[in-house]
Amino acid sequence: MMEWPQSEAGSRRIAAACVVVSILAVLLCGARALWEPDEGRYAEAAREMARSGDLVVPRLSGEPHLTKPPMTYWATCLGILLFGCNAFGARIALALAFVATSVCVRAIARAWDFGDASARAAQLIYLTSALPFAAGHILTSDTFLVFFQTFAVLAAHRAWAEERYAGRWRLAFWLALAAGMLTKGPVGLLPLAYVTAFTCVRRELRPLLHLWSPVPVALFVLGASSWYLVIAGIDPARFEAMVRREFIGHLSGTAGKAPEPVWIYAPILVVGALPWCAFWPRIARNVVGMARNRDRWSVGAVFCAVWLVVTILICALISARLPFYILPAFAPLALATAPSVARFLTQPCSSAVRNLTTFASAVWGGILLLFLVYPERAPRSGSYVALTTQIRRGEDGGAARLCSIGRMSMHSIEFMLDRAAVPIGESLRSALESLPVRDSDGSRPVLVLKKKHGARFTTDEFAVVRPKFEVLAEQRGVLAVRRLTD
Repeated sequence: MMEWPQSEAGSRRIAAACVVVSILAVLLCGARALWEPDEGRYAEAAREMARSGDLVVPRLSGEPHLTKPPMTYWATCLGILLFGCNAFGARIALALAFVATSVCVRAIARAWDFGDASARAAQLIYLTSALPFAAGHILTSDTFLVFFQTFAVLAAHRAWAEERYAGRWRLAFWLALAAGMLTKGPVGLLPLAYVTAFTCVRRELRPLLHLWSPVPVALFVLGASSWYLVIAGIDPARFEAMVRREFIGHLSGTAGKAPEPVWIYAPILVVGALPWCAFWPRIARNVVGMARNRDRWSVGAVFCAVWLVVTILICALISARLPFYILPAFAPLALATAPSVARFLTQPCSSAVRNLTTFASAVWGGILLLFLVYPERAPRSGSYVALTTQIRRGEDGGAARLCSIGRMSMHSIEFMLDRAAVPIGESLRSALESLPVRDSDGSRPVLVLKKKHGARFTTDEFAVVRPKFEVLAEQRGVLAVRRLTD
């Protein structure tokens, strides 16, 4: 890797920025309420896992919920057990995985002899890029998956470079692959595709063969397959449905969703890499210059290019295309951008450039901070904090039974109230007729209704029976009602 004179003070400022962003990312991960639908679904499944003690079968509203492997639920469940049933407890493991991924990115840069400033810049780029930062604070499985993938890449390079501890790093590589499989299925094996492609580009089998070892591979097979085998034995029908829908369906485009065009990832990459995509033209010029001069690429540069290209190709081949699916590409993008960013941040510059950089950094930091503390009452906040607060205030001395029409679709309400909803009817009429004034324990059950809920509920339908019911709470088209009289 080409080096240049660097300011030690500039390098220390980059390190300090990494520490500040990491601390804020973790401490403020619970400042924003959970958003529907994804965050509510993951958090509620983890809450039910924590309350029931069943770590094998994820459940929603008491019913098996086999749409993803259990790793995300396990991590979220641990946060809930440690910090309570709140947004911080639900997201703390996610935020730690996000920060840990940035540390892996920095460690990979050091393994590639980037130098201290560039390695720290790589971490800062990952921490403050728009899409990784957002994914690190929206509860889904993607950030956990990227952590295991990035750690696997780090372990592979350490196994190649450190002969003394090669065995330990080989084990870490295969265990990271197993954890990836338990996070999101076969896509967790992407690091193996990176290594294979790197081997083909280098035209030597040594990198791939060096990672092979019978014991780590056996542990990988055992760890990666154990949960799937258990679920296949417990509930074969749901297991088959999960494989068809989540794995085969997403790959072949038969998951029931119209696929987005392949080019959708181009704007996602650019916007998701803000503000650091401004350095990409300079990087492109450097790559073109190296190609013209036939300069020899370093091992790190070759692997970084392979890592990025393979990720984009795999995402293009998968029919299901969502913004977070391209998240694995941002670690190699951060590494590719790091030398240019480090040079800009550490070399002496004029006061005008320094002031402009400070101002831009403050503006972008404010945007990221606003995302962390996004007000619950702001437009499109997607949370139901006000509704659950009103329900709690209206309850008579204790938690009442929570009821729903069919299966509950707003799972963050269940999570915040710390109780699963019980379906008491498949239509508005049947649910209202089944709702008693009081349960056997004397509490008054609450029925949650959602306006525009297909053919199940409209305002006019409820107006007919309105005198018999009390509206306990209302927020963004969702009502919580109790029966007043029979």
